[in-house]
Amino acid sequence: MLWVNLIQDTFGALALATEPPAEDTLDHPPNKRTERIVTPVMWRNIIGQSLFQITVLCVMLFAGKSLFHYTYDNDLPFFVTDPLTGVLLPTEKNEHYTLIFNTFVLMQVFNEINARKLGAKEFNIFHGFFNNFMFLFIIFGTIIVQYVLVQYGGIPVRTSPLTPRQHLLCAAIGMFSFVQGALVKAVLPAEWFNWLHLSDEEMTEEQAKKSIVTSFRKSYRESLKSGGLGKTGGSGLKINSSSNKLKK
Repeated sequence: MLWVNLIQDTFGALALATEPPAEDTLDHPPNKRTERIVTPVMWRNIIGQSLFQITVLCVMLFAGKSLFHYTYDNDLPFFVTDPLTGVLLPTEKNEHYTLIFNTFVLMQVFNEINARKLGAKEFNIFHGFFNNFMFLFIIFGTIIVQYVLVQYGGIPVRTSPLTPRQHLLCAAIGMFSFVQGALVKAVLPAEWFNWLHLSDEEMTEEQAKKSIVTSFRKSYRESLKSGGLGKTGGSGLKINSSSNKLKK
């Protein structure tokens, strides 16, 4: 679960937040303060990708035994002890669930590439793909770590080594996120999702006083008054507490 959370939250945010601005950004009018943070295009992409992933995972979970020709009993544990060597060996059930786990992670990885473009009709998700070293490092790093976890994670991760053919199958299913993203953009108008929005009510005056930002500002002002930041540091920067300006 920790690995999945890192992929979906930390690594995904870091990879996409470091994306350099495109030249055509200057052609767009400035956004208003009242505009939504999550736009209808984002809602369309989120819902489309969620339905795709839920469908794939449910099919692999409930119909995977027949699709992958497994014959294990549902009560079978993930590991059994070899009677000759006493070593714990992964079972068919473990291999089945490893396929699901590997496919799920690869779908997240390839969906990060989908999420690079948020235009209503931006189909070329690979435009400027090599402009961000951090994005490439996270994508390929995630794939490498995932491969290591699957092949060598063993009992701690409850995974079973997969064959090259099985890895290619998981990658192919994950790459279908590209096709799904293009179909959603081509078929579903973003206007259909205008009714979806997050709560954008402004904070009351009492809530604003208790907010974290206000607390930081208050502590910063108090530190200036007490002279805590008025000393020259190793960088040669000095804060003039009387004018609240940064001088070098």
